[in-house]
Amino acid sequence: MKQPVTAAARRRLVLALAIGQALASLPALAQSQDNPTNLDQVVVSGARVAEADIAIGTDQVRNTIAIDHEALLSAPAGISGLKMLESLPGFNVQANDALGLYEFGNSVFVRAFGFRQIGFVLDGIPLGRSDQFGGSPVFRYVDNENTWTVTASQGAGDVSAPSYASLGPIVQYQTLAPAREPGLQLSQTFGADDLSRSFIKLDSGEHGGFSGYISRSKIDSKLWRGPGTIDREHLEAKGRYRWGNGSHLDLKVVHNDFFDYDTPSISKAQYHGNAGDIFGRSGRHFGYLGYVPDLA
Repeated sequence: MKQPVTAAARRRLVLALAIGQALASLPALAQSQDNPTNLDQVVVSGARVAEADIAIGTDQVRNTIAIDHEALLSAPAGISGLKMLESLPGFNVQANDALGLYEFGNSVFVRAFGFRQIGFVLDGIPLGRSDQFGGSPVFRYVDNENTWTVTASQGAGDVSAPSYASLGPIVQYQTLAPAREPGLQLSQTFGADDLSRSFIKLDSGEHGGFSGYISRSKIDSKLWRGPGTIDREHLEAKGRYRWGNGSHLDLKVVHNDFFDYDTPSISKAQYHGNAGDIFGRSGRHFGYLGYVPDLA
């Protein structure tokens, strides 16, 4: 008849095996110390991941969270800088589409603060209103490839920061400085709903104190719900002149041409097809009609 093995006996067995393995490795360790191996070069490679909350309270007197340039590049190509805030703790971002480009479908909440209480700043310039009815959403002015960092506060923001309307948090975007070396950056992205996004950027490098870049991005896609398309062409140009004492002067020009179709908010009855829709629409693809119906 087998005797049951107690927990104490199992622990003693594991400890004995660990000690035996350690003693067995001592000769190999001594041999490796007698014959050291010199490595000329060690290369460590890895995949970039989007870690948004890299700097909490860094050199700040209040709680702040920062998204760096590497995290912005790790996000899906074409995603708006506004939707990137959803990766930050305390920020509740709701968007109508995967890229967050549909302005009437976006909302941002930080605790009890909404769009009208959150300040948005780009390179020290207040962006004005960012709600659904006009204003200046940040993705009209800068692509993620040209954004250096995004710094956000969950509570009361810096009272000295310029802001159009802020009683609470402040989100500050800082654009990328022109590179001192010339370069060319190209990217092409394809996705569902016939999504196609291209990006090209040319850096001039620094010559006699002047440096600059120009970039263009183009998005073409069908709506994920209902008929219609998304068409966006975005151009950016930034120049910098640097004096020998460290001072510099920046000049930036932006062109943003954006056209899209509206998508409606639907009720639970419309989703399940119980609202008596005369066109038979229902489900997650319930959208506006792509034509003028003849109801005569």
